[in-house]
Amino acid sequence: MHGGAVYEAERNAVDIPLADKKGINTDIKVKLAKAAAALIQDGDAVLLDNGSTIDLISRELDDKRDLAVMTNSLESAYRLKDAKNVNLMIVGGNVRPNSHSAYGSFAENYILEHRFDKLFLGVDGFDLDIGITTPNTDEASINRAMVKVSKEVIVVTDSSKFNKRSYCSICDISRISKLVTDNNISTEIRVKIEAQGIEVITV
Repeated sequence: MHGGAVYEAERNAVDIPLADKKGINTDIKVKLAKAAAALIQDGDAVLLDNGSTIDLISRELDDKRDLAVMTNSLESAYRLKDAKNVNLMIVGGNVRPNSHSAYGSFAENYILEHRFDKLFLGVDGFDLDIGITTPNTDEASINRAMVKVSKEVIVVTDSSKFNKRSYCSICDISRISKLVTDNNISTEIRVKIEAQGIEVITV
């Protein structure tokens, strides 16, 4: 605007506290979590990012067997602590109160010592040109470590995150194996994503 600047909220991803995220698009997030969990096979080594949608995946694992699950989410770890079918590994380090998650060099080094079949990654911004982004530097850094050690990168997000971006890069679109999202994704965006060789699963 003349003489100043306006923050482009609709275009830019912002760091929203987890407690607030839980109240946004709740019904859709439950469906996304169920669809994401359906991709997990018995015996998989799984890496769970933190976030309001990814945390819900931990509720959908009761019918799986012999899973190895690592997470930096305090909430997912707490839900899985008594699961008989899960070998649970908790990422230590500093804690982000905003997201109830661990981060830092200690956390990243621990992740880098392992290898996983599938990473389930929540995102703040999904932009076709610049890739997956987040407004938090520490979050981006630990997510990059997760991507590095995972055979499949599965992004789980509602369609409100498309065409949003922030300044901290996680990975390019080409690194994603599958996208789990809701059926409000536009045909144009879906076609462009699938053209990158990414499987798009909608609920």
